[in-house]
Amino acid sequence: MQKCRLIAATSYLFSTLFQSGLHAQNNLPLRNMPPKLGVLIESLPSVAQQRAGLDQSQLRTDIELKLRLAGISVVTASGTTPYLYLNINCIETSVRGVACSIDVRLSENVSLIHRTAPDTSIATTWEMGTLISTPQSGASDYVRQSMKNLVDVFLNDYLSVNPRR
Repeated sequence: MQKCRLIAATSYLFSTLFQSGLHAQNNLPLRNMPPKLGVLIESLPSVAQQRAGLDQSQLRTDIELKLRLAGISVVTASGTTPYLYLNINCIETSVRGVACSIDVRLSENVSLIHRTAPDTSIATTWEMGTLISTPQSGASDYVRQSMKNLVDVFLNDYLSVNPRR
């Protein structure tokens, strides 16, 4: 059990240091973005569902609630609407635990200014991720809280360049 706690603490420390190092200019692409987003959650692998006890609809509800509380409308993800993308991948550890990577991205249509014809593609314009390790018991809560923390970073970045009116 002590080994699990040490792994979890080390994972948290490194992910926090990693996040803060990459975060310096993450909010610039968010400037003047309309306050409406779609939400797309990658299908959860069976390990994430079974071992970590994750539920895709609960994750969606968590994200959508945070967006709405920040004044961002949640709309159906379409080809023209920016969307927040969540990807979670988990593996079992040898000490009856679960290790997960959690990635939150903002994807939207972009166009290259050096092209003569207007041509758009979907690209990631904001991204933050973390790695966690936790015992199987309580894994769902820990994964959900880690995901919520990443969404909070996104919302802080968004609101820093798009203050509420």
